Amino acid sequence: MIRLAADENFNHDIIRGLFARLCSVAARFDPAFQTLRSEVKKLTPYYVDARYPNALEEIPALYFEARDAQEAIRLAEQTLQFVKQRFPLQGG
Repeated sequence: MIRLAADENFNHDIIRGLFARLCSVAARFDPAFQTLRSEVKKLTPYYVDARYPNALEEIPALYFEARDAQEAIRLAEQTLQFVKQRFPLQGG
């Protein structure tokens, strides 16, 4: 994937829908994941745009602001809590 991402012709839309797609697949087994899907989609730009320099019109450090980071952290923590509740650790 890294090699593909370095290619200037790489289509970032392949990865853009990944989080939402994972929720859709998981929802086949547990419908509760469908409710998470809309929130998880909001995380995608933080991953794709920050990771791949050619995804933005400027470098990520200048593009994203502190409030963006706070929102991403909030969404990631919310997602993690949701998944932990749906898949509790067994035996420690």
